[in-house]
Amino acid sequence: MTEQDEGGGTHAGLPTADAERLRFLADAGLALVSSLDYAATLQQVANLSLGVFCDYCIFDVFDEDGTSHRVAWAHSRPDWPRLREIGDFAPPTDQANYPANQVIRTGKPVFVPNIDDAWMQTITWSESHLELMRFLNPSSGMWVPLSAHGVTVGSAIFAYSYSDSGKHHTELDLALGVELGRRAGLAVLHARQYEALQESAGQLRDMADHQRVLINELNHRVKNTLAIVQAIASRTLRRGVAPEAANQAFANRLAALASAHDLLTREEWKSASVADIIAATVKAHEEEGSGRFVTGGDASRLDARSALALAMALHELATNAVKYGALSVDGGSVRIGWEAPMSRPGEVVVRWQEMDGPPVVPPKQRGFGTQLIERQLGLDGIAAPTIEFLANGVVCTLTLPSL
Repeated sequence: MTEQDEGGGTHAGLPTADAERLRFLADAGLALVSSLDYAATLQQVANLSLGVFCDYCIFDVFDEDGTSHRVAWAHSRPDWPRLREIGDFAPPTDQANYPANQVIRTGKPVFVPNIDDAWMQTITWSESHLELMRFLNPSSGMWVPLSAHGVTVGSAIFAYSYSDSGKHHTELDLALGVELGRRAGLAVLHARQYEALQESAGQLRDMADHQRVLINELNHRVKNTLAIVQAIASRTLRRGVAPEAANQAFANRLAALASAHDLLTREEWKSASVADIIAATVKAHEEEGSGRFVTGGDASRLDARSALALAMALHELATNAVKYGALSVDGGSVRIGWEAPMSRPGEVVVRWQEMDGPPVVPPKQRGFGTQLIERQLGLDGIAAPTIEFLANGVVCTLTLPSL
């Protein structure tokens, strides 16, 4: 007969107490492998241990730095009035005398078969903790390591109470507690390893998704850049333009495009401030310290597409100003201002205004620079760009979507 009969007796020839311990160890082992939620399984084990070799049971789990977290506890009286408070007393790392901290330091159990008030005063770290210990009224206690593969991941407390059974632990109880701690340690370590693997797998999936997004974004940017270069080339190198002048204009426009790309690269191609775009663009057209560009505005930002469009527009305006406008004569200057009007949320308006240049005569035919601003860049994010050839200077207003 391998099961204990109703009147007591033996379990496979073992004394009743030993058979009960074996059944408890089997049930606890089954609970520990039933789930990867180690807090829930430790709570099951805490409940199972009551009456077998303790009146109350507590499980603490440690972080790598030794910080303790109280994850499970149980008392033989489910209505014990201060049961919830047990969870508030995970031992602080600087409390060297507390047995759980001794366990994490040494990886060995602490066995106190007879507990008195004087001993409790040496291991508690506050008046409230001592008061709770006195209310628990332990008669005997075992603090065993939750260890696996040479790593201590926590500790378990198994205690009898004078207020309940009044029993005291034996060396056999300690052996059972250590074996249970070993199995619980394996369960906690395996659960943590599984969590780490899940996190790593998630990170790898996120990295792969991010890589796909980057590749698609790069392809899109390359296509857009090639389209811009193709448009610049077809217009700049058209028939009727002297090769030397066309080459120089083409090189300058590519340099302006490259400058905008450099700025966006520094910003990881997410966005750029209008101030930075303007500063980078006009730098190529102004002698240091000349003060011919006066700029000012708010903290508006543009996405990558609109930033490139603005940089190209400003380059064309500056090139025309150097050739024919305010920057072609001494004393001429350009004012560039921008703002996000409160009456037009989601937009930023950039205004280019030339001053003190030669009298302006509206051109009979739009050049490529003007066409680039009015047509091509209008398709790249600039809404309704306008260029006015006023007698006292060219004025260009660009309205872009802001971030």
